[in-house]
Amino acid sequence: MKKIFAPELPKAKAKNQTDVTKNDTFPAPDFEAKDFISGKQVRLSDFRGKPVIINFWFAGCPPCRWEAPSFRKLAESNPDLVVLSVTDPENNPGDSLASFVKEFQWKFPVLLDSEGKITASFDEEMAFTTTFLINSGGEVVGKVVNYIDWESYEMKDVLE
Repeated sequence: MKKIFAPELPKAKAKNQTDVTKNDTFPAPDFEAKDFISGKQVRLSDFRGKPVIINFWFAGCPPCRWEAPSFRKLAESNPDLVVLSVTDPENNPGDSLASFVKEFQWKFPVLLDSEGKITASFDEEMAFTTTFLINSGGEVVGKVVNYIDWESYEMKDVLE
C-alpha cells in the first residue's frame, strides 16, 4: 500500500450499499483491553505510527458474520495495517465467541469490552457492525457502518 487512510477519504459504496464516509478527524480514544485469543493486554496507543482498523461486532450479528471472511483476508493481505476487533463478551453467550473466531479463522486481536467503555468512547449509539479507520497519527479519519467486502475494489481504493 502506498498511502493508507489519506486525509481525504473519498465517499465510496460497496456492492451492499454501505456508506463509507470521511469523518471530521478526531484523536482516537486510547484504551486497553484483554485479547481473547492471546490473553494479553492490548493498548491502542501501542500501535501509534501505524494505520489501524477497529471493527466492533458480536457473534450473533448477521452483518458481522457476512463481513468476517473479508475482514480476515484484509488482515492477512496487509501486514502494514493493524487490524483489531472489539466485542462485549456479554453479547456473545456460551461458546459463541470462541466458535466465531474459530469459524472465521481470525488471528488478529479480539479485544474484550466487558463494560462497554471502548465502544462508548468511539460512539455512544453504535450500530453493529461498525468499523473505524485510524491513520498513523492516531486520528480517526473514517467510519464504516454496516458490513462491507473489505476486498472489494471500492474498499481497496479507500485503503490505498
